[in-house]
Amino acid sequence: PGGAAGSSDGSFDGSEAGFELCRRIRSHPALAVIPVIFLTRLGDVEQRVKGLEAGGNDYIAKPFAAPELVARVRSHLTCLASLREMAIRDGLTRCYNQKYFKSRLDQELARARRYKTELAVALLDIDFFKRVNDVHGHPAGDAVLSQLSNVISASVRSTDVVSRYGGEEFGVLLVEAGAPEAQVILGRMRQRIEAQRFAIGAAPDGTLVEGAPTLSITVSIGLAAARETDTAQTLLLRSDGALYAAKGKGRNRVELAG
Repeated sequence: PGGAAGSSDGSFDGSEAGFELCRRIRSHPALAVIPVIFLTRLGDVEQRVKGLEAGGNDYIAKPFAAPELVARVRSHLTCLASLREMAIRDGLTRCYNQKYFKSRLDQELARARRYKTELAVALLDIDFFKRVNDVHGHPAGDAVLSQLSNVISASVRSTDVVSRYGGEEFGVLLVEAGAPEAQVILGRMRQRIEAQRFAIGAAPDGTLVEGAPTLSITVSIGLAAARETDTAQTLLLRSDGALYAAKGKGRNRVELAG
């Protein structure tokens, strides 16, 4: 996932080849964020400035120590990984965002078809969440969402994918799970949520404040197991239909799409 590029001899032989390569990397959509480190002559300020203006991230002067070069490369790759992680995570709950969830659903659906394995999708919605915001305020609602994401993530398997699908709604992608297994996992999750006391005086990151008031919530869950003819869109639509059915049947339940 990314690498570092530089000139072959550090001096560029007085040419613009290294700078032009960097510009081309920056203009390519798939390569634009790859870190580029230039190797220059010691004290050659002009070359360093040109490298940075061409889109370089860093430079290192000759002669250089290999550990320093490795450390710089690792530092830039770590920053790149952090930026990529931020792009696919929800800022409040740290779950995956909807865009990533849909992308993974496409991938897992294709994999399930290829290897003849099972797949299930669940959409989860907090019952009467508007009341939490109206009575206790939006910071309390954020605290509940943050803590709820922890309960959901702790209730699924390591191979499953949890996302904040939107507002107070979460999506769960249950990999290699059919309806019976998914119902067990989601049923256990629903019970844990119902039994949990959520601190509404908690910080948005979920950190509990001593003596903070708490409240209980319940969730409605719609589940759909993938069929051979399903697309990602139809699978999500069936999950959403099951979610609305769960709400219509009294909430605080797991409903399987017919």
